[in-house]
Amino acid sequence: MLRKKHYLIYLFTITLGLSACATVTEQELIAAGATRMNAEQTTAHLSGKTESWPYYRTYYSPDGNMAGLWDKVRTRGTWEVTSGGKVCVTAPKFGKNCHSYVDDHGAITRIEDGISTGVKEVVDGRRIQWGD
Repeated sequence: MLRKKHYLIYLFTITLGLSACATVTEQELIAAGATRMNAEQTTAHLSGKTESWPYYRTYYSPDGNMAGLWDKVRTRGTWEVTSGGKVCVTAPKFGKNCHSYVDDHGAITRIEDGISTGVKEVVDGRRIQWGD
């Protein structure tokens, strides 16, 4: 009986964990009423601000430069917003990477390769320091 109880707890935990990791696509968010952010909205969302999430932090300077701390690796580069609202960051150590955002009823959600990577914290100012 005890063994069966442990098995059921284990099964429940695995099932709950898998459902919590469900992938949400940009298309699903838009179908549910979210809107893709345009170039003006995206620029206002990031310019002069720092975006943070576990292990990564990027400061988007209003002059088009960026400073990043990505998985403990410091990097500098540039950023731009395309006419379609995509943010493209170019850094020598990582190359060029682009992503976009959708406004999901007030929650600004980052989209990478068509998949939601969740809501990231965005705060005013530069929140990256390393003796510069």
